[in-house]
This record gives sequence, structure tokens and C-alpha cells, in this order.
Amino acid sequence: MINNITKTNYGLEGTVEFKLFNTAINVLMDKDIDLEYANLCAKSLNNLDDRTINKLCEFSILYCNDFCDDIGEEPPKFNAVKDVLNYIQPNCLIIDTPKDNSKPVIHLELNCDWEIEHGLEWTINDGKILYVGSFNAEDGWSDPSYYEKISWNYAFSK
Repeated sequence: MINNITKTNYGLEGTVEFKLFNTAINVLMDKDIDLEYANLCAKSLNNLDDRTINKLCEFSILYCNDFCDDIGEEPPKFNAVKDVLNYIQPNCLIIDTPKDNSKPVIHLELNCDWEIEHGLEWTINDGKILYVGSFNAEDGWSDPSYYEKISWNYAFSK
């Protein structure tokens, strides 16, 4: 689960192994976080099912293609949806104080090769993908209708 937990001026920090990318990433947590809940989020991160991973990849490709089109660059060619993972590097799992301890939120800040300045964000609440797009600090606890209205959210793009 979450390892090497230390207290900082901003809350708690630790690390977790992110199996999808086969790498350890930082975990940033509110100072008063329930560590049992934090570990539930970390466990959920490593138990993403194939359907969810494929959807995250599809939405990330939409973001990549739109961004590259906006700046006049050719987007990478993806032969399979998971090929986009080769262009993404996870940075950290952010765990905010939950509104419901039974619902794990996976809130990830990721770097991506196509948008170096703002990167990529994936936000999932209890298995439902709420946000995929440039990093915008979407914590995962707002009403789903909020995320549907965000124009740059590829999880709800048409």
C-alpha cells in the first residue's frame, strides 16, 4: 500500500507502486486523512479493470489529438488504445479528505509528451471516470453534472 509516509508543511506524503506503469509514484494526502481510506484509494489504483483502463486511454487519446491539432502538430499514431500509455508518465496520486469513506477516489496528476506545461489529469470516483484532460485539480467529490459541463473534459466529450 502507501509506503514511506512523512509529514510535511502541506500534509502527508508517501509513495505507492502503480502497477499499470510499473513504477512508484508520490502520494499527496491531506494532513488529517484517514490512512485506512488513503490505502483504499491506493488499492483501487492498482485494481483498475481493463474496461476502465481502456476508457482512460481512449479519453487521453482524444485529449492528445485535440491538443496537437490546436497547436498544429501531428499527433502520435496509436495502433491500440493502450499505446498512449507510452506517452504518459504518472506523477502523483492526490488523496483529499473524502466526503464518503466507502468511495475510493483516484485522482492522478500525470505528465504527458504532448502537453508538457499542463500535463494530464485522471479523476475517478468509485469506479466512475469523472475527468480526463489537462491538469485542473478536479478532486472527484463534486456532483457528476459538474464534470459533464467542463468543456475540456474528455471523459464526457461527444
